[in-house]
Amino acid sequence: MQLSAGCSMTGSFDDTWSALGKTAAVIRTDSSNPSEPVALVDIESSMCTLLLRGIRKSTPEKSDFYVNRSKFKTARNYLMSGDIRRAMRENADAVALSTGDGLATEIIDRLFSLDYTANISGSGPAIAVLHEEDQTSHLSEVLGEHGPTITTNVVHDPCQMGGIQWA
Repeated sequence: MQLSAGCSMTGSFDDTWSALGKTAAVIRTDSSNPSEPVALVDIESSMCTLLLRGIRKSTPEKSDFYVNRSKFKTARNYLMSGDIRRAMRENADAVALSTGDGLATEIIDRLFSLDYTANISGSGPAIAVLHEEDQTSHLSEVLGEHGPTITTNVVHDPCQMGGIQWA
């Protein structure tokens, strides 16, 4: 769907994962019954912090991502098996390699060494980190030198949406 809409170069899950709630479904749009998920993924973390890193230094080409297709496929396989942490790590590495973003690799490595789960947006270069509420202060210290951050709840229940009105 992302490819058809023109909002993704590769269709990689990094373009949408940080907008997910507690349970995400992986579907195949080329299936005769796309409403039947290929996999279901639970996201246990209660918070998501986005590190805003400004504007990408150069615009990647689709061929830049193609070179690392095996890493993207590995990320997809981890996601489909329910291993969100390994999926995000593999995807982050693939995006950083594809976009030549060495600083992102350093930031992602540091976050994973501190036991955070993180990913980089292919169209970013924002980095999103899943964590618990009691980790927010520490994470702000870790990320503070790299740019401003935004922290929000991961919605686990539609009732948590409060006053949001759906069209």
